[in-house]
Amino acid sequence: MMKQFINGRRNPRKAEDLPALDRGEGTVMAGDDEPLGVYRDNNDEWHAVSGTCTYSGCVLRWNGAGESWDCPCDGSRYTPEGTVIDGPAQKDLSKRTVPTLEN
Repeated sequence: MMKQFINGRRNPRKAEDLPALDRGEGTVMAGDDEPLGVYRDNNDEWHAVSGTCTYSGCVLRWNGAGESWDCPCDGSRYTPEGTVIDGPAQKDLSKRTVPTLEN
């Protein structure tokens, strides 16, 4: 558990390192002040949320199979738009401005 907590605190990759996202994919990238969770939906619209778990403060990971933001430290899960699905987290992720990305 301690290993997951430490790994969950690592910084996400920088925007210039991001691959182009296909529809239905998400990733966490370094924002100006905090990690950003960026998701491209099936209608080709982009969404951005805080990339930090509201419960433990760990950096989230994109779960492509479940189409959710998952916390590696406490198991909290959020929808692509940031609403809590389950876990100890009770507070939704904050919405953020979508950065400009190459598609």
